[in-house]
Parts: sequence; C-alpha cells; structure tokens
Amino acid sequence: MEWIESFTTATKGIAKALDIGLEMVYVGKNNAKERVKKITGLIKEKQLSHAWEDDNVWFFWNRLESMLYSKTQHGKTIENDAIKQEVMAMLAYDGSENGWAVFFTGSDEMVRANGDKVLSSMESFDEWEKLAKQMGFIPALRKQLEGITDDHHCTRLILPENSGGIPGRVQCAECGRPMEMYFMYRCCVE
Repeated sequence: MEWIESFTTATKGIAKALDIGLEMVYVGKNNAKERVKKITGLIKEKQLSHAWEDDNVWFFWNRLESMLYSKTQHGKTIENDAIKQEVMAMLAYDGSENGWAVFFTGSDEMVRANGDKVLSSMESFDEWEKLAKQMGFIPALRKQLEGITDDHHCTRLILPENSGGIPGRVQCAECGRPMEMYFMYRCCVE
C-alpha cells in the first residue's frame, strides 16, 4: 500500500506540473482476491485513484491470458509479435510481488515498467521535467526509464495450466534476456 500511495502522489504531481490529463486505475492481481479487495478498499477510502471491482480484475487478467493463448496457437513468437511480447510482460508483472505501471495515450504511445523503476523515475521528475515539456510525458519517461540500470531483478511469468501450450522461448520483461523455465506448484491461501 505504501508503494501505491507514493506512486500515486508523485504521478499526480507530475500530471499537474505538465498540465496533462491523467487517469489511474488499480487492476490488482490475478489470484489474490482478498488482498486485492483490501487494497481496493483502502484506495477508494483514501481517494488515491480508481480501482476495479473483482469481476473487472478477473476479466482483465483472463483477457491477457486469452490473448497469449491465441497468439501461441497462431504460431506467434515474441520475436515476430510485439503484442505477444507486451502481453507476456504484463503477465510477468502479475507474477511479481512488486508494483508496476503502464502509461499510454490511446494506441499511439505506451511505456511500462516495474514498480521500483517507475517510482524512482516519478520521484526524480525534476531531473527530466524539461525533457518532458519538450518531447511529451511518455517519450520522456521512456528515455528516463532506459537510463535506469536494474542489476538485480527476479522476474517470474506464471502461466495457467490451460494456457494452450508453453512458449518455447520467453524473454524477460525487464532486461530482454531469455528466461529459465521451471515448473511451479502453488498454494496461495489468503
């Protein structure tokens, strides 16, 4: 919750400084219903941003899994399909314990990053504010994020059993290197 508050405060400050419209929504996690309900309640209580109800959270993550399944069935790979690459990155964020953020303007511009990286960028906005005013928020944020090296990270992509096949090669959403494959069994009691 602390990350959400820090991120929301910093991001709203940037939107105000740049005089841009900004909508935020908390989409939760795929398999952490009680935790998501608790966080959603706190977000609404503190009026930090919008937060989706359980059904919409489920539909969001289920749609991403369906897109991955469809792309895999059609023989798409991360090398030849940018959408599959982005879907896998989003699913990897769901598998992590950290926050994450995606910023976009329609289908034109998009930038995404893990929580630590994006919060660090938001909190150091004074370093790239001039650039944001020149080239726009998303391109400037992308440039800022590219300048942050993340020497230590552990990215997990958890695919459901019924995902329609395991992709042969999976690229890390953070650094682009090939990920190692493991089998994982999980019991998450909330």
